[in-house]
Amino acid sequence: MYELFQIEMKTEDWSGTERLDVCWNFQVGHLVSDYVREIHKLKLPYMKPYSYGHLETAGHKNDSRETIFYNKQLECIDSKEPKEIIDQARGILRMEIRPSYKEMKKFSPKRHAVELLTKEFFIQMTEAALKPIQFTEAIEGIPFSWLKSQHYDIRQIESVLGFKLLQSQFTETELKELYKSGTYDNRRRLARSITFPSQTKLAPLAIDYANLG
Repeated sequence: MYELFQIEMKTEDWSGTERLDVCWNFQVGHLVSDYVREIHKLKLPYMKPYSYGHLETAGHKNDSRETIFYNKQLECIDSKEPKEIIDQARGILRMEIRPSYKEMKKFSPKRHAVELLTKEFFIQMTEAALKPIQFTEAIEGIPFSWLKSQHYDIRQIESVLGFKLLQSQFTETELKELYKSGTYDNRRRLARSITFPSQTKLAPLAIDYANLG
């Protein structure tokens, strides 16, 4: 306030907070789109799910409260941030919580900013937001980001997908009749070395509160 308008204010006078965003960055690597997709599927009590873009953002809200998750790197690209910032945002799942008026007032009756901008309020809001978010199902599909993260080339991945389909349809004896000598063993060995996302369960989203500043 002073830098912009030369208005001096004491921190204890910062009351009546109307809106406060509680934020955290989760580093989830190539699984950002998977987390957004799975979060969108969740049904949270008294909250309505919604999404933006091609599942780039997923959130839940009601008339007074909102929690959103989105791909931070895509946001940086859309806002034309410098390449260094875009690279730093790779793999970040951004969480933003907009507490209700009631929640802020309960924690700080006069909604003092100095009381709301604290570690205690951050923990209270994030714990409440993360508690109902549980991932019980294996993730489905193969996201583009996962393909880009693999050291296997697309031809190898394509071969394994086709091989796994054949494995589900025919016996080992039948497949050995179809493949040339040694090719079957090579395909089977490659198939064992690649774990597709559909075989993976998402880890819980958690914050290490003990190491917060």
